[in-house]
Amino acid sequence: MAPAAKSWVVRKSFLWLLICTLILGIPTPSKAAANTFNCPGGGTYSVLMPAGVLNSQSNCAGNLVVDNSVKIVYDNVFMNDHALTGVTFPEGLISVGSGSFTNTDLASLTLPN
Repeated sequence: MAPAAKSWVVRKSFLWLLICTLILGIPTPSKAAANTFNCPGGGTYSVLMPAGVLNSQSNCAGNLVVDNSVKIVYDNVFMNDHALTGVTFPEGLISVGSGSFTNTDLASLTLPN
C-alpha cells in the first residue's frame, strides 16, 4: 500500500473512532468497568463496558473467538502477539483500530459481513 493510502486509512480509522466516541458516548478507560475474558491458548483480554471496547490483551494465544459484546477494538491491541494464530470477530463489530495486527503471526482473521 502506498504511503499516501496508508495515511488516509489511519486518518479514516481515527476519525471513525472519534465519531463513535462522540456519538455513542464511549467511556474513557478510567470511567468504564472492564470485563476480562480468557483466551483459548492462555492469556486474557479486557473489554470496557457498557460500550464494548476491546482495549487490551495480555499474552493471548491460539485461535481467539472474540466475545459478542465487543464493538470496537482500540489501536495496537494485538501488536507483537506472536502466539495468537487466529481471530474471529462477532457480528456488530464497528471498528478495528490501526496497527491492531502489526507484527503478528496470524494465520486467519475473520471479520463480520
